Amino acid sequence: KDPKLAEEDWERFLPKFQKKNVQRKKPHQVMKENQQQKESDQPNKTKQKRTYTPFPPAQLPSKVDLQLDSGEYFLTEHERKAKKMAEKRAQSAIKSLERKEAREKQFVAPTNTSEQTQEKTLNQKSDDSSLDVEKLKSKFASAGSKRKADKDLDVSNFIEGSSQSESK
Repeated sequence: KDPKLAEEDWERFLPKFQKKNVQRKKPHQVMKENQQQKESDQPNKTKQKRTYTPFPPAQLPSKVDLQLDSGEYFLTEHERKAKKMAEKRAQSAIKSLERKEAREKQFVAPTNTSEQTQEKTLNQKSDDSSLDVEKLKSKFASAGSKRKADKDLDVSNFIEGSSQSESK
């Protein structure tokens, strides 16, 4: 072993890695709260602390309790099914009426406001048409003056060896 190499720097032989600062992923709940805060107009809204009550809330009535209250518990199975079907029919009848009204709304004639707008558009069109007629007249007049100037020119003027070009 060489004593000269003992004091030499060995960094050049070691691999060089770039340090990456990877952020830790935030918990799902924190992300949801941040999103809700951004959506709401009131930033940093603190929750109001509720008063402590030593007693739990009242127990909700069970399915059987509800049936006893309505008297449905004592009905036979056939009567229960008939009652449910009657309720379903009533709800479906209401829904079908709503759908029918919505469909019929499409076929209702428009109100007077649309007639007034149509009259306005007709007035505007008549004004526009009179302007268009004037534009067309001026356009044709200018085109006619160009033609009068072009009458002096003839095809024979542009052909070599024609007799008319020599006479002029």
